[in-house]
Amino acid sequence: TFKAAQDAKDKALRQAWALDKQQEITGIFTKYCNTFENILTRSEVEKFTQGEYNCTVPEKVLDNIFDNYVEEGAKGVNVKDFHYMKAAIGIARERERDAKRRKDLEKAKEDTKASIAEMESAVGNASKVLSSVDRQVLRLVGKVSTVPVTHMLKLADKTDEMVAEAKSVVGSITQKVKALKDSLTGGLREAFAPAAMKLEKESK
Repeated sequence: TFKAAQDAKDKALRQAWALDKQQEITGIFTKYCNTFENILTRSEVEKFTQGEYNCTVPEKVLDNIFDNYVEEGAKGVNVKDFHYMKAAIGIARERERDAKRRKDLEKAKEDTKASIAEMESAVGNASKVLSSVDRQVLRLVGKVSTVPVTHMLKLADKTDEMVAEAKSVVGSITQKVKALKDSLTGGLREAFAPAAMKLEKESK
């Protein structure tokens, strides 16, 4: 029947794929195997890891491989346990990447913490600048009826300069705070979003 023919075809394709995969695995194994016993010694496992993954396999991972996947009395990993060896190396590499990610995250947290402290200091300084502007404006208003026009013009010019400086300072800080907030992702967002939002509010 048609179904029987299709099943036979699918089975043949699966077998062909499995054979092709096995030949691929055997080819990689043979590439690094230089012993008559047809095994991978410790040094050959190291060469495999360097050649295929461009990394160095830690001694404790080698110990784990040879303790668990090398037959008693044998000197290395045989081809039937090759996939176990690759899995052990893959797990070790993922753990190494995970450790690096954690280390990078901690470094990023320290950097972000320092940036927030710097921004807090800048916001504090900006508040002082704005307070100076407020005092200058009040001083200007208070002297409207008591000082000559020429002196008032000088005070007004000075006030304009202070206002322009204050706007520049606040604008710069606002941009930096926004950039800091936008840069927070993943674990950094969770850790520093409240502090960044507080800075954003205070810088407006």
